[in-house]
Amino acid sequence: MLISGAMLLSALAKIGIGIYNYTNGSNGILFLFFGGGGLFLTAGDYLVFKKYPGKGTEIKWLLNHISRMIGALIASITAFLVVGLSTNSLFAWIVPSLIGTIFIMYWLRKMKAKFNR
Repeated sequence: MLISGAMLLSALAKIGIGIYNYTNGSNGILFLFFGGGGLFLTAGDYLVFKKYPGKGTEIKWLLNHISRMIGALIASITAFLVVGLSTNSLFAWIVPSLIGTIFIMYWLRKMKAKFNR
């Protein structure tokens, strides 16, 4: 719950910075985009905490966390391939997502099996 609270504050700060930059003629679109995404994910966390009180919350939070961490890895690898290596091909956009999705499914199944024992 503490991590989600910190993420909420961070998201609100990013939205505030984005609005400030945008209204002062600077480019604040990335702050608004990432702040909005953080706000969306935080709302999802709070719904999980509300729906699964007690021990179920920890398991659901861990599964969400694993998915998001691997999703961040997918985004980082895609950004590196497209921007860092200047590989602007469909291959560079799709392959990290395909491999990462398989990786997410593997870890979620493994963790669900571990907790269902």
